[in-house]
Amino acid sequence: MAKVTKRKIKNAEPDAGNRREQVTIEPTEEQIRERAYQIFVDHGRVRGHDLENWEQAQRELRVELVK
Repeated sequence: MAKVTKRKIKNAEPDAGNRREQVTIEPTEEQIRERAYQIFVDHGRVRGHDLENWEQAQRELRVELVK
């Protein structure tokens, strides 16, 4: 299950005076970890690319959650 983050943002129009919530859906750490491991395996278990695999997993999962 994805993590939903809510934060209040100010409306860009100064005369509106109201606030609205912006909802951001982020993959969980477990989802990222599992996808990063799969990327590691898919690339031949080449060590030393942990950060790149993690960032790629985050990007891919964010795209999936938006669909």
